[in-house]
Amino acid sequence: MTFSKSTALELCALNEAAYTLATTGHCNLPDGFTAPVAIRMPPGERPFFLRGDPLDIWGYATSSGEKLYVVFRGTQFTSGLDFAQEWAEDAASLPMKPLGAGNVHLGFYGAYQALRQSALDASAAVGVPAANGRVITGHSLGAAIATLCWADLGGDLMTFAGPRVGDPPFATALWNGQMVRVVNAPDIVPDVPTDPPFRHGGSVQTVHGPGSVLDRALAHALMSYQTGLSNL
Repeated sequence: MTFSKSTALELCALNEAAYTLATTGHCNLPDGFTAPVAIRMPPGERPFFLRGDPLDIWGYATSSGEKLYVVFRGTQFTSGLDFAQEWAEDAASLPMKPLGAGNVHLGFYGAYQALRQSALDASAAVGVPAANGRVITGHSLGAAIATLCWADLGGDLMTFAGPRVGDPPFATALWNGQMVRVVNAPDIVPDVPTDPPFRHGGSVQTVHGPGSVLDRALAHALMSYQTGLSNL
């Protein structure tokens, strides 16, 4: 996947819809997309990074033009303190777990494994074969989960506000694959966890949307990413 402003804005809208679906149970997708099939947290104990979020829907599958789309949302932050704590704990989550060409963040791995079967079931329910093409996307924690989904299942990947997910061999696989990372310049989340041992992969497209180091929540918000993309 190569960067396209129109594609990025469309995927931003799909990511925004994932939050709406989680909070209301329904959402409106851009023209041409089929009704979303929810990716739900299965019953039982939640993995560490998903315990503080009470909502059950963590994304959805849909299709457009006979292509499958899989979308993962991030966490619902209730305050600036929760925001900071989320990523501070994130940065400390070791050891890593093997996946694909390298090793990945333990907390992100647990979140993806908890949602994996639901994502597969939702994708199957859409009724479009993955062989036709799969696009995976996500925002924030959803970007990390989407990256692991790509490493597991393949396809095209574009993420927004994604943290570092794996070690250098894993990152190299992303550089060699079909991945684009969209980063808002003032957003601190793409700077965690620390490098080393974590490393970014893929090609990066930087935008300059609202927010600052002092207003981290705004810098991280999808709205700021949409504004930055519109200004390109």
